[in-house]
Amino acid sequence: IFGLETITVYPPVLAKYPYVPWEKREDGFICMGRIVPEKQIERIIEIIRKLRSAFPKIHLHILGKIGDRAYGNYLKALISENKNWLFLEGNVNWEQKTELLSKHKYGIHGKENEPFGIVIAEMASAGCLVWVPNSGGQVEIVNHQLLTYANAAEAVIKIRIVIQDPKLQEKLKDHLKKQSKLFSVGKFKSDIRRVVCQALAQ
Repeated sequence: IFGLETITVYPPVLAKYPYVPWEKREDGFICMGRIVPEKQIERIIEIIRKLRSAFPKIHLHILGKIGDRAYGNYLKALISENKNWLFLEGNVNWEQKTELLSKHKYGIHGKENEPFGIVIAEMASAGCLVWVPNSGGQVEIVNHQLLTYANAAEAVIKIRIVIQDPKLQEKLKDHLKKQSKLFSVGKFKSDIRRVVCQALAQ
């Protein structure tokens, strides 16, 4: 817009997550962030519902503060009908969030055109395979076509492909492990120092 060259410095993920072997993690999804309509959590619920027809152990934990009361009540009604696989955890503390992330295999996000989405980077750093809409800065976090979706139907297809292929899961886990290094505290510090040195040199 302004005709300037830019340097992107990604925000860091501050948490340290314990290593939990893949085979000991639950076959469930984590969805994190403010609970507001633009997060499209109802679409995420529909995606998980459709996946459960093929993978009955799949479930969903929704983490975050309710930022819209009417929307929160709408989701609570959906959850009350599906209490065996749908869990509204609410605004959990740091320890609870860390435990949930470390013990689950998958993460999913619903907001279109998310500017960045630090919660997505957190899920990836915790070792989860994460799916996001194919718009906004969140695409740069996962950086893989199998981990992005245009709509609920495409999400179901891509997630199903990954879940039923252990070798593909390993490849995607390795990919996200490398991606997560972009969001480390060390990388953030070195990038800020580099930008400041470049500015001072000018």
